[in-house]
Amino acid sequence: MASLHYKFATMNSGKSTQLIQAHFNYLERGMVPLAMTPAIDDRFGPGIISARVGLELKVEVFSDSCDLFEMVKARHGEKPIDVFIVDEAQFLTREQVYQLARIVDELKIPVIGIVARLDPIKDHASFLEAAAGVAAAMPAARFVCVGNGEPVYTASLKTRATALGLDSRLLWAGARHDMSAVYNALDVNVLCSIGEGMPNVLGEAMACGTPCVVTDAGDSALVVGDTGPVVPVRAPRELAAAMIELAGAPPAERHARALQARQRIVERYDAHACASRLGDALASVSRQS
Repeated sequence: MASLHYKFATMNSGKSTQLIQAHFNYLERGMVPLAMTPAIDDRFGPGIISARVGLELKVEVFSDSCDLFEMVKARHGEKPIDVFIVDEAQFLTREQVYQLARIVDELKIPVIGIVARLDPIKDHASFLEAAAGVAAAMPAARFVCVGNGEPVYTASLKTRATALGLDSRLLWAGARHDMSAVYNALDVNVLCSIGEGMPNVLGEAMACGTPCVVTDAGDSALVVGDTGPVVPVRAPRELAAAMIELAGAPPAERHARALQARQRIVERYDAHACASRLGDALASVSRQS
């Protein structure tokens, strides 16, 4: 899910260094960053972002008469952009700030993620196969794998992703602790395990309003209910179709699904609801004994 962030900091706090590092990190992952700086800031030359530690980055420039939305839209049409970075945002006009919001709202890039430890039971192999199918149908789609695993198995998954041509579309995010931010950055959360218990990841994602695609393993279908597709295990073609169904839905439908997903968790799985059902179950057992 596209999002807009502003970073505020004092002078000498390393903002330019962080910007240049972020730009490099995207390039290193095979992704496409677009960075710009205002023409009025020519202290180091036109289109030069310079950090006090000695790093420099040549970027595009814009004036206060430029339409940033149209500029980014044109570039995105030539080659999908993964991130747009603006230096010295204090020089943006009011209209350009709104244009940045339009970039987020109108040039949507679907983000599909799987949040699970890298373990064969979670079947990341099927996720990668499905992602390749989604990428063919939705070239703008991007994918995220959140979680760590055993090094040899992790390397085998990354090798498979490369073979499928996913390197420029796929982010291996590793273990994360800011999970609410992770779920809110996803348009679709996928759980394609071949075996499950009661998956907490679904409750967490749905509570954040993130629709889920699941395989029919353990209680996954029970948790999701009618808020998201359920497909057979080890069925990457069906999984891809379900991912496309959610990610490609019209905005109004996606919004409705997000509300339904959260409402289902609030109504059925909050502490009071679970305690009530547990009490009912214990009372039923007591009556039978």
